[in-house]
Amino acid sequence: MVTSKLETKLLITVLYSRNTNLWKLADFGLTAEATSKLARTTEGRGGTPGYRAPELLKERSTYTNKVDLWALGCIIHELATGKIVFPSDWAVRDYCVGSSVLDISLPSLPEFWQHHLSENIRTLLERDGKDRPRASETCQIFASYYEIVESMIATTLAGT
Repeated sequence: MVTSKLETKLLITVLYSRNTNLWKLADFGLTAEATSKLARTTEGRGGTPGYRAPELLKERSTYTNKVDLWALGCIIHELATGKIVFPSDWAVRDYCVGSSVLDISLPSLPEFWQHHLSENIRTLLERDGKDRPRASETCQIFASYYEIVESMIATTLAGT
């Protein structure tokens, strides 16, 4: 696929903000105005299968920003493990009606990272949206991870 300079510029403009120095995840296939406190009913049941939060799969589905945290958990799991956590909505449903704990295998990471990252992914993938963390808490956690990694890289580079 060949992209023009305009398409590349648009992509960067949408996904990266130079003003705030932040990357943004966008378009999980569902667009609705919502907050964690105000749930909206959805009619179209949009979204990407396997990345949709359990509350979107119910007969009367509702949308809060907690569904975005679920999708973020799916994406972080996939980035960390190289595997899709839920290959379909049926897999999400099966997980949610069961009581099993997600097995998140990160053997290539040091034990500290294995423990913390897997626990934070599990928190993002809580069955009940009310039990998922606030977006601001999630941002702080992953910002602290970034600072730790940045410090480790700087230390490594200074030693060479």
